[in-house]
Amino acid sequence: MNFWLGLVIKLVVMLAVVLTAALVTIYAELKAGSHMQTRIGPYYAGGRWG
Repeated sequence: MNFWLGLVIKLVVMLAVVLTAALVTIYAELKAGSHMQTRIGPYYAGGRWG
């Protein structure tokens, strides 16, 4: 296999892993923060249209 092709494939895989981990971490932080602040969603606060 070509050196550059292997390097590009490895970089793309690592970038995908890092971006996915960041997405999951941010989502978990938002969920935990809203749970700690006991926020209620728009369906509970003002009906269907908030």
